[in-house]
Amino acid sequence: MDNLGDGANYAFFNNITYQPAIVPTLYTALAAGELATNPAVYGTYTNSFVLHKNQVIDIVVNNLNPGKHPFHLHGHHFQVIWRFEDEAGSFADSNVTAANFSRVSIKRDTVVVHPNGNIVSRFKSDNPALEAVIANLIKFIDGRARWPMRRLEEHTLGEPYTIRDALELYNLSTWGFVLIRCTYGSQEKWDKFLARVQGRAREMFEKAGLMDVYARMRWTIFEDAAVLDGADILETTRRFVEWVDRGPGGQELVGSVFGTTMAKTNTPRHNFFFHVDEESLESVVDDEKVAKALEEGRALFAGW
Repeated sequence: MDNLGDGANYAFFNNITYQPAIVPTLYTALAAGELATNPAVYGTYTNSFVLHKNQVIDIVVNNLNPGKHPFHLHGHHFQVIWRFEDEAGSFADSNVTAANFSRVSIKRDTVVVHPNGNIVSRFKSDNPALEAVIANLIKFIDGRARWPMRRLEEHTLGEPYTIRDALELYNLSTWGFVLIRCTYGSQEKWDKFLARVQGRAREMFEKAGLMDVYARMRWTIFEDAAVLDGADILETTRRFVEWVDRGPGGQELVGSVFGTTMAKTNTPRHNFFFHVDEESLESVVDDEKVAKALEEGRALFAGW
């Protein structure tokens, strides 16, 4: 760790301290086309790596300060094939080779690196995703000790700012979500569902002081009990694609970079939708299920 120009203490991976990209990584991955496999498009200070399918990856972490630091890898369980004790120094200075690695290794998703020690962890890239190595979440969240392997985990309260920046960068007039209602048994439950998800979105922008960005948010809701009650994902996908390709969705992009130089479906609003069936509706409006999810520490409302 080291102090930078602002006087704050920061942690580093590969001599880089994490800085969030102006455009969220998922947006870039969707919009970059063939360049999506080039780590440079995600920004120098995101310290990104693009992995191929079924690679065997060894990660060496040197802890060069006197504190114990847990490290976590999203999306995979890794093998701990080597770990030094306190004050062992860096791995490069240890003269350890692959022959010294454990042949029967424990598997973890989090491991503690001892003070001034090091670890070597190994995993197979068999779970396609945008993932991150996170360092000691509580202590270092402001120290920016992150290492995205094509997963840039934005802070929840930072999302309004990344959305604002993306709107300006891509010259987009609106943003938001598309919901397709596939259950019509209770209007009361549907109204409660909308109140919760829309209220959560508004709350985020109020806290960030960005109600001007919230005012540009659009909730596009498909409702038609005669044809959508119980509709499967193929039917809702067909209707969504039609909305993007030949309907109002495509018209939203006129004047933006996506409407002129790139495929329309490269924006999240025009590439994803919410298929709201009875099960997903209940997961949001059933107070007992919500309370249980909170107790178990699971995400609610699709991460909102």
